[in-house]
Amino acid sequence: METLLIVDDDLSLLESLKMHFEEIEEGGAPSFKVATATSAASALSLASEVFPSLVILDMMLPDRTGLQILKQLKEICRDAPIVIVTAYHDMETTIRAMKAGAFDYIHKPFSDPAALDLVVRRALQVRQLSRRAASMDAESSLARLGDIVGNSPLIQKLMPLHRHQLLGDRRYPARKRALRAREGGIHRSHRGQAWKVRTCRGRNRLPR
Repeated sequence: METLLIVDDDLSLLESLKMHFEEIEEGGAPSFKVATATSAASALSLASEVFPSLVILDMMLPDRTGLQILKQLKEICRDAPIVIVTAYHDMETTIRAMKAGAFDYIHKPFSDPAALDLVVRRALQVRQLSRRAASMDAESSLARLGDIVGNSPLIQKLMPLHRHQLLGDRRYPARKRALRAREGGIHRSHRGQAWKVRTCRGRNRLPR
């Protein structure tokens, strides 16, 4: 279930949008949980509590404008899309809102609620795809070896040294025993050969 935060000082519109989205179901279950605010201050406070998946933000609020709190909402809600709604047709404000990070800009009153539904669905799909892409990029960029996980230049430089040490620590005991056994065998072989030479010399015969 996605959480929507709707911010508007028009109480009748606010209640209408709340009922509209709460009635939308998917697979027999509600698709949205809706939180509402009527001012910029209450919107910022509520956003910190519910961490919405998407914000529908009215441009003109009693205490501040939607444009003035857009940056703060982005910081609180992180990747949650923010859809600006306004009754004013101001191209300059629209451009400023989009540059500030708004996902879309819709004029009210809404002639067809389906138009708002389409924007909301599209915004949530883009958010989901962005999260999936970011997760895949993070997984592919991580380098793992032993207990080292990292992709910084320093970690990448240290990893070959760690690999050598790791393999040496794991194989050294067996290698040491093998070398000792080999050296012992060579010494025994040399001693045996020397004994055979001395014995054969005593018999005036060369060793085979």
